[in-house]
Amino acid sequence: MSGGLPTLAQSRKNKIGVIGPVKGLYFAGDCYDGEGGRSDIAFHSAKRCAETITND
Repeated sequence: MSGGLPTLAQSRKNKIGVIGPVKGLYFAGDCYDGEGGRSDIAFHSAKRCAETITND
């Protein structure tokens, strides 16, 4: 919901990490672990994916 106020259940500690359960599977978006709020989360999770892929 755009413009909605996040709940405690949507806090970073409850979000899925960017590394998937299958080798080579990564997740990015505002529903995954990343710093900030809303679109910042999507950016930071994508950045974390790229860093993880290049370091593997």
